[in-house]
Amino acid sequence: MTFKHRELRRLASLEAMGIQSYVSRRQLPGAAVTRRLAVVRSDAVESPPVATEALSGAGGSPGVSLLPQLGADARGATSDSRATPRRTPEVESRASVALRFNLALMAAGEWLWLEEIEEDAMSPDQMLLVQAMARALLAVTGAGASNPAAAPLQVEYFSWPLHDNRQLDQGEEAARYGVAGFLQRRLETRECSGLVLLGEACQARVSRELLNCRQVVAIAGTASMLADPLQKKQAWRELRRMCLSA
Repeated sequence: MTFKHRELRRLASLEAMGIQSYVSRRQLPGAAVTRRLAVVRSDAVESPPVATEALSGAGGSPGVSLLPQLGADARGATSDSRATPRRTPEVESRASVALRFNLALMAAGEWLWLEEIEEDAMSPDQMLLVQAMARALLAVTGAGASNPAAAPLQVEYFSWPLHDNRQLDQGEEAARYGVAGFLQRRLETRECSGLVLLGEACQARVSRELLNCRQVVAIAGTASMLADPLQKKQAWRELRRMCLSA
């Protein structure tokens, strides 16, 4: 690579990094002869830089020798220097935003029911639906045949992140471990037979390999079942299958 190519690549790299390079405008008295490359831009059309070479000192006139053959190299140098995009403050701001979501954990019968919610709490219709499904499961196993109200609903909420300290990890992996720890403690203290995941959003939050649970079944969310009653039939098939295989 000649001096011309190296200098042009250096100037293009400095420009891509936002670093301004300063050189003297004329030959300094008593200084050695300086070879310069100047990048000239067109204000009207945004185009690749054009390289010119000036030989200062005896035997040359500054700024009169054009080098059109370096145009391709100039475009290559500019392209290479801009191949890796720089992260703007706006992109960095979005990347630093912590993951946030809310889960509702309902204990009814011998199972835990988990669903991601957008509001601060479950709606009464959603809780009634979960309670009805839990009672139906108890009726299938015979545990609640003598007492129709044997499945009182207990609701507990989990919010991520657990803290506002941005120096600690609040990403997706940390969230999965946080949710798994929360669920495992409830499964052990309540001695539940299984876990029911309501809705796709909730299923994405739970890593089953992190849980020590005999039965985990995924069905539609309560909001979807209330909006489309046909989804209740498929949900009941999955629940009945889990109940009979327990």
